Amino acid sequence: MTDGGAEEIWAQGVIEQNRRWMLAYLFALTGDRADAEDLVQEVFMIAYRKRAEFRKGESFGAWLRGIARNVALRHDEKRASSRILFDSASAWEAFDRRAAHLEEAHVDPEYSAHRLSVLRRCLERLTERARRLIRGRYGEGLSPAELAERSGVGSASVPVLLHRARAALGDCVRRHLSADPQGGGA
Repeated sequence: MTDGGAEEIWAQGVIEQNRRWMLAYLFALTGDRADAEDLVQEVFMIAYRKRAEFRKGESFGAWLRGIARNVALRHDEKRASSRILFDSASAWEAFDRRAAHLEEAHVDPEYSAHRLSVLRRCLERLTERARRLIRGRYGEGLSPAELAERSGVGSASVPVLLHRARAALGDCVRRHLSADPQGGGA
């Protein structure tokens, strides 16, 4: 499958769009990052082999979660001590609803676009000094000492000012996203 054909593109697309939420899903089930990484690979191999069984019109994420659940349960059965604590259909349903939200967050381009828009609006609401510090540290990768020199504040103040700026930014983003999580309004 190295010719770059349609099959390879299908496999790469599935993995790229679904890997992050699938890793979170399996990590939550197993409690072990290394196990989750291995199981993600297994899920995608099974999904690729069974791709013809996927029925158009159904939720692709739900189909992948079904495969992942079975892979995780088989993995859990092989362990000396069980880590999967779900013993009821309602617990699995609640877990799957949360996973569907994670899938949406990592697959739906509108979801990320809305979050980025909110982040930009919240950045604009920070003071000019806070914006410069945030952009210098995270946009340009400047060290706290370089930020202190550039902004004219004491080097001991930079971490405190960055902490306050991040906290204000985080509060603003959470407020906006909780008021309009899907980006339906302004």
